Amino acid sequence: MGRHGSRHDAALRVGRVRIPLTAIAVCVLLLAIAGLGTWWWIQRSMTDPIDAAPVSATATVVSSPSCLEEGNSTVRVSGVDPSIVSELDGCGFSVGQRISVEYRAGHPGEVRLAGTTRAGHASTVGTVVSIGILVAGLAAAVGLVAVGRAGSGRRRTGAVSVAQLRARLAAAGETAEGAADRGTDTPPHGSHEA
Repeated sequence: MGRHGSRHDAALRVGRVRIPLTAIAVCVLLLAIAGLGTWWWIQRSMTDPIDAAPVSATATVVSSPSCLEEGNSTVRVSGVDPSIVSELDGCGFSVGQRISVEYRAGHPGEVRLAGTTRAGHASTVGTVVSIGILVAGLAAAVGLVAVGRAGSGRRRTGAVSVAQLRARLAAAGETAEGAADRGTDTPPHGSHEA
């Protein structure tokens, strides 16, 4: 018959190369962890250029779409010479309404409502969840490696195939028949005669 496969023998064959499934799983997990870490880093590092050097000002709304429509409001920034008309990411303002805005020093063409930012600030829960996912992924990768090594160690030290068992039985049968032919009595394995 031959050796029966077990879950420890599971592998993917690519030509003549045999790649254990545990190694494939570890690689996929490490790639997923790296991807999640990269995504998390990018989310944390998004910044608003106005945050670099914000300047507070007031602006008068020139036009503003209703909040049911898409588009940006247009405002005239006060206190800047010459007068600058800028777009503001916002809606629902009344024409002529005065609002507090911020712009980056030297660049009044891009404004935002005062006290707001577009930077990616993760909440505490978002940070804890992201770190938890990374730790869980790393623990899973370490666990897969440990299981893979323990499985390969068992295979070397104690696993016996069906063919090996049959060979041992045949050898034991031949030893018993040879002893009977010589006229010696072989005591059963494990018994002691005094």
